Amino acid sequence: MALHNTVLIITSENHADTDRMEDICARLKVGRMSATVRIFDGKTIARLPKKAPSIILMDFPQAVPANIKALTGRLKDAYSDSKPSVAACLPAQYASESSDLFDTLIIHPAHSSQIAVRLTSLYRLQIMETEMAMRIETLIDSFGATPVFPEQHTRRKKRILFVGSASPRFMTIVNALQSADAEVIAAFTGFTAFDYLHEQDFDAVVLNAMSSEEPAFTISSTMRRNSKLFHTPTLFLTGKTHKVDVTMAYRKGASDVIRDAAEPDEIRDRILEQANFHAIHEDLKSRFAGLGSQNTMDPATGLFNEAFFDAHIARHRARSRIVPVAVFTLNAAQGDAPLSPDRLSHAVIRSGSMLRNLVRMQDCTARLSGDRFAVLFPGVSLEDANFAASRISAIIAGTEYKDDRGNFSVDVDVSVTNAAATAERDFEAKTA
Repeated sequence: MALHNTVLIITSENHADTDRMEDICARLKVGRMSATVRIFDGKTIARLPKKAPSIILMDFPQAVPANIKALTGRLKDAYSDSKPSVAACLPAQYASESSDLFDTLIIHPAHSSQIAVRLTSLYRLQIMETEMAMRIETLIDSFGATPVFPEQHTRRKKRILFVGSASPRFMTIVNALQSADAEVIAAFTGFTAFDYLHEQDFDAVVLNAMSSEEPAFTISSTMRRNSKLFHTPTLFLTGKTHKVDVTMAYRKGASDVIRDAAEPDEIRDRILEQANFHAIHEDLKSRFAGLGSQNTMDPATGLFNEAFFDAHIARHRARSRIVPVAVFTLNAAQGDAPLSPDRLSHAVIRSGSMLRNLVRMQDCTARLSGDRFAVLFPGVSLEDANFAASRISAIIAGTEYKDDRGNFSVDVDVSVTNAAATAERDFEAKTA
């Protein structure tokens, strides 16, 4: 679900017109991201785009320019008003000395799928961080409420789950991770792995695929179908004697495929980079859960109330040209008698709970009045917001509700408008 999701790729002449670059751009396009490639000749970059990108990718997979720090600073200065995120794809030997320059580091060799997935995830984090900052501003400026947040995951020891048979190579990797203050837990079967995954939180899962794709493929694909484990990165460790189908590995949800022959420090860095990126995502989840105060929440549903939503929409209007808002109105199912107050209250409470779980963390959900809800979808197009709103309304309308008098259902009217292009509260006009 992307809006102006653009990537500026800075690379050397040797890599600008390769099949690899073409594949990266194609995979970004599948993820609703457009890419522009510019060549750095060692001194200058010709024709930087005037429009700021969402993300800058410093792509130097073989040789890193000696002046990459200055180059990165110049690019940040060129787009200082919009502050795009900066990612890099660099050889392993440059990882430790360059990682602080970038918002995320992809260690080469990296499959084009891995690069595309990381950049789309980085854009998602960018939208989440922006929405987080704006909600805090709304709470403080409009309601005098200062949020209190839990301890951040990024400050605690990283927890890594290693799945597969033990070997001398496994112990070497464990020692490298522990030298960086990471905690490693071993699960020697897939069954044990899922027991651990359901009982504890992990920052990354390393799957032993040195002699076979299984159970690595099954574990990774199963995690991608589980809402709790969906964002936990999986890394495949491959051996010399058995070649893993790398493209298939990424289709099964791999975050990285690592050669067993790589140096222990490279393996450690690749694992910890994924773990750190995941920890940032988990921190934001925790912080979103901590937002709100007594005078900004609807007590019946746990969603934001009308007053907060109005204040927050005004803040978005002042900053964005596109502010997609969906408004949902609950009605009695076709052919049924009007909903009694008790049944409406029951449907509102349950629908509000469902709505909170059907949207992304950064989507702002509110109860506007007795039978109406609203969702603000930051950072997406109206087309994508319409698609999401239709899916949500279909799920709510397809739910069977039950009270003392039996089962009943509801119909849902939904409208999606660009709140930035309408007068205040006009986004409700179609359903009010």
